[in-house]
Amino acid sequence: MKRSKRQLNIPKATKIVTGIAWYSSDQWADLRRVVSDPAELESTYDEWLGVIMRSVPDLINAGFNLVKVPVNVSDLVGWCRQRGKPIDADARAEYVVEELRRLGASSFETITMPI
Repeated sequence: MKRSKRQLNIPKATKIVTGIAWYSSDQWADLRRVVSDPAELESTYDEWLGVIMRSVPDLINAGFNLVKVPVNVSDLVGWCRQRGKPIDADARAEYVVEELRRLGASSFETITMPI
């Protein structure tokens, strides 16, 4: 007996909301000064922005809904101190996730191309 080939009506996957830590050019030097892993950051704000601009299209094409999460360096420092965390890549990522949860993704600017 042949099995019928029915098409399944599977809804398209919801885009995954992903926050990107968004730094201002005037705070970049402050960020590099306070982090415990400066080698993990680009040397200049323009280099960092270039990396972001090259990465965004791939992330969007992979199904991510990207939102800019502005990071105030002094707020980040205080957040890390409260939790006893070094100001490293893991802490910066955790900070962004917490801000997304606290304020909701709709509170932030969605990143579309071009940036």
